[in-house]
Amino acid sequence: MMTSSPFPASTPQDTARALFGLEGKTVLVTGASSGIGRATAQWCAAAGARLIISGRDIPRLEATRASLAGEGHRTLPADLKDADALQQLAAGCAAEILDGAVHCAGQQGQMPMKSVSDALLYDTLHVNFHAPVMLTRHLLARRGFKNGASILFLSSIAALTGTIGVAPYSASKAAL
Repeated sequence: MMTSSPFPASTPQDTARALFGLEGKTVLVTGASSGIGRATAQWCAAAGARLIISGRDIPRLEATRASLAGEGHRTLPADLKDADALQQLAAGCAAEILDGAVHCAGQQGQMPMKSVSDALLYDTLHVNFHAPVMLTRHLLARRGFKNGASILFLSSIAALTGTIGVAPYSASKAAL
């Protein structure tokens, strides 16, 4: 017996819109210049959202924006290691009240624990935990979210499993 899809034959964009219902919503996606952040931005745009995308690699961030379905998307480049950049990113989003934010920015470095430096540990914890929490705090302080907005923090299975060489990353994702 074959079952049919609840959606009529359509494009992936039509299916995404039907499933996720982001039509007319404004969403911030951090880490949108590559990886999970880029894929998240593309899916949100395909589902009808207007995006504010952020990342530190400006050429790749612009390439992500160019790849997005729909119109009205904005880029706000920011290095999340910089506290001033977090404030500026929150201020840049202030022109619009967000329906949601997806914190995808992350840093992973593989290194044996006996070789982990203060700088690596600080940077990893800062980008993966401190920055998304403080950015959310800055946005909330500016009343940057609509009532009922969704705020997503992307963690990792590494938060729950012991993997050799990624202790700082695992710790930061567990903290998140």
